[in-house]
Amino acid sequence: MDATMRKFTQSLFSASFLAILSGCVSGVNSASVIIPDDPCILVDGRAAPPPRADLSLPPQPAAFAGRSAASGQGLSDLERGRMIVNGTFDGGRADGDQSGYRTALETGLGTNFDELRDIPVTEDSADHAEEVIRELNTFRAKLLDRPDSAAAGVGGGGRAASNAAAKPEVKEITFKRSEWKEMNEKIANSSTELGWASAAVRQIGAVANANGRADVAETAKKRLLIADYMLAYFRHGKLLTVDFNDIPLKANADAEADKIKAADVRKAVKDAFSDAFKAYRAQLCTKATTDGQPCQLLDYSSAETFVTRSGATYAFSKVTGTIDLTKSYPLVLSEIDWKAGPPDLIRVTLEALGDETSDVPGVASSTLCKLRADRCATAAADRKMEIVNRAGDVTEASTTSIAGAAIRGGWIISLNNEVLADTMTVAIAVSLRKAAEVAMWRAVDQCGLGGRNAAGEAGNSPSFRKITLKFE
Repeated sequence: MDATMRKFTQSLFSASFLAILSGCVSGVNSASVIIPDDPCILVDGRAAPPPRADLSLPPQPAAFAGRSAASGQGLSDLERGRMIVNGTFDGGRADGDQSGYRTALETGLGTNFDELRDIPVTEDSADHAEEVIRELNTFRAKLLDRPDSAAAGVGGGGRAASNAAAKPEVKEITFKRSEWKEMNEKIANSSTELGWASAAVRQIGAVANANGRADVAETAKKRLLIADYMLAYFRHGKLLTVDFNDIPLKANADAEADKIKAADVRKAVKDAFSDAFKAYRAQLCTKATTDGQPCQLLDYSSAETFVTRSGATYAFSKVTGTIDLTKSYPLVLSEIDWKAGPPDLIRVTLEALGDETSDVPGVASSTLCKLRADRCATAAADRKMEIVNRAGDVTEASTTSIAGAAIRGGWIISLNNEVLADTMTVAIAVSLRKAAEVAMWRAVDQCGLGGRNAAGEAGNSPSFRKITLKFE
């Protein structure tokens, strides 16, 4: 690692350590955290992204000219989207693709619609999901937008490099317990009622209605990313295994056989029990087992989980049912860690919102990389990804420590709800983590550490700014 890269990494760790100290000495219901700033907004000449092109789509299927059974009017975006993902262009089941229309949409949006097929989507659940997305984006903007005095550098050219060292104004942000409690409920409800899938399907229909217009297609890509992330987190609905613990039954049968006095008869009975045991296991067990292991009757589970851009794994708990006929309660279900669910839902949603608005690539195992081939990190970027991931890890760890202590100090006595405290901590930590990832990526890949920006000017390492969080 060259000297500039080393200096940058040390600056990040130092800033995070200072953030921890400042959080420790602040009030019990407030905390100060330090986050890196996107270095490319601190220099002039930032290159504008190329304009997005409209999708190239074949003529719309004739079925789109039909009328809604619900309203009697033209098809809604949701109805059109449902028709596309289900492949029912002709009003009936069609495994094919009328005029290649669905295939063209999948290609243009960079994803496959099979996971959304036959999901019971509704307008209300789509509306609820859109409301959550708007409110979470407002939450992120509240955290990440620069103070007014520095905001002029964003987008339209940026501040001059000579001003990059100026100390930014400290931003103070207040969070209210009642508002966050409501947000938790909305996110949980959107997940329960399949809101993320409904929003994605409706936006697919909107793309069709707009004939592939670029801005509508970009929104569809964002909705699809959230829906796909959630499907991966919930293991694509495959969460159940059922085991038959027949070991005690065999032990009881052997014990009864041992009561037989005649050795040859006793052996014959035990051999018959053993043969029967092996025979029904061969018929019933879903995978090979050995003596001493329960027989698995059903395996409707998936090993696939949600993997973040940086490679961390999160998944909803599998449910395992165990049948034991020797027990007073013959069917026992494994316990689910319900406390882990709400923070995970917040994390997955914010990971999607962060990934959809940045160009930071994902590691090979990430859900992002599996869904979007153009977002996979290359082998040549290994060192850059190491710095980006380290920045995210340190930012999340320090923010979790600081904000978590402040939330519990100021809220938990009146809150009496550890899950709510966890979700708020995760929301802040993940939002700042995503900001740190973007800042580091632009520093090491686009502006360059000690290199040049798009205008040929000297690039900057990220600066750091402080934000103060207050909890009411």
